[in-house]
Amino acid sequence: PEVRRLLLEKLAADRSQALNDTVTPAQLVEQYGDLVIDDTQPCPEGALSPVPALVPQGVVYAFQPYEYGSYAEGIIRAVLPYSEVKLLLRPEVVERLGL
Repeated sequence: PEVRRLLLEKLAADRSQALNDTVTPAQLVEQYGDLVIDDTQPCPEGALSPVPALVPQGVVYAFQPYEYGSYAEGIIRAVLPYSEVKLLLRPEVVERLGL
């Protein structure tokens, strides 16, 4: 739940900046569908289940065109810095990353 919250906040902040208008996480869920961050549960119809990737800057979630924006926006990426998610990562991941 915490990663989902952080990801929606990041997506909303990025969209707000791009549009120069306030966009809330709730508005994103209403427009594009909910996010399911738990890969142990089935993804309900209409929800998105983005796959994370580890990059030097943090954990990145990428969305294909039309998944979370228009085609013209291209691939939407949201990076959650390690400083924000460190406590949510498994201990072996933290150790391996040297965090």
